[in-house]
Amino acid sequence: TIANSLNFQNLSKKIFADFANSWSWILIALGIAMLVSLLFLILLRFTAGILVWVLIVGVIGVIGYGIYHCYMEYTNTSTTFNQVGFNPDLSVYFHVKETWLGILIVLAVVEAILLLLLLFLRKRILIAIALIQEASKAIGHIMSALFYPLITFVLLVVCVAYWGITALYPSVFYVTILHCVSPQT
Repeated sequence: TIANSLNFQNLSKKIFADFANSWSWILIALGIAMLVSLLFLILLRFTAGILVWVLIVGVIGVIGYGIYHCYMEYTNTSTTFNQVGFNPDLSVYFHVKETWLGILIVLAVVEAILLLLLLFLRKRILIAIALIQEASKAIGHIMSALFYPLITFVLLVVCVAYWGITALYPSVFYVTILHCVSPQT
């Protein structure tokens, strides 16, 4: 248990050292994510219908490509589970024929469900698009509403930082005291 706690202490020190070294990149990435989200909201105001349909078709297309890729891997792979057996290395299972068949079946079922939902719920999707357009107009008139998630994010960062400080406090200031006791004869 002592070795595990030392490994945890070293790991936590490495994690926080990585955060200390890359905090500027993290903030830059968060700023870019905020700008992309704002751009998406602005685009949503004018092209909500197009964006929603592009997203729906994109998801269906990506899953369709996943089905195609799994089928190609399934036909090109000849290794079976009986040949591999149990192996703790998970990368071995990506060379097994039954793995690709299972993934293909799951993707085909998900694709069929999405296509049926799209077929039967297209009127509701049109209503949702109209609601998105109206909501984006409302956000356009109340731009300060966009800062609420930022405030929530800052408060969340404060909570996580407080947790990190209180979690590391005992390990940083822990001093090992060793006593050598000789047997008295």
